[in-house]
Amino acid sequence: SAALLLAGLTLSGCIHFTHESAEGKPVSDIATINQINPALTIVRVDGKGTWFWLSRQSQYFIGPGIHRIEVRRELSEQSYTGTVERTVELAAGRTYGLDGKTGYGRWDFEVRDIETGQRVDKPVPETAAQ
Repeated sequence: SAALLLAGLTLSGCIHFTHESAEGKPVSDIATINQINPALTIVRVDGKGTWFWLSRQSQYFIGPGIHRIEVRRELSEQSYTGTVERTVELAAGRTYGLDGKTGYGRWDFEVRDIETGQRVDKPVPETAAQ
């Protein structure tokens, strides 16, 4: 039965991820991050995996507040970059977009409020990243 579940989830295509901070809460009490750039994937939220290896996720439901996210970029079907880590400050009931850019052999991402365009991600302080 586990194999059937995995096959079903894999074949279903895009799914969403619900962080523990959003579990059981109404939509008005959580934040949503939509994947704008299909090459980007959030692989961890607050140090916990998002099941990214199971299926491509296009939406992430996360409780409001400050969270640490790790994002990777797909280079090809089976090749990925390392992760880039940032903190995001999310508000309940808001929708954000995860987008990225590439240039000069480097890539980066940003998380912006869809309605206001305001960027809500910040680099992780050096002392916290070590």
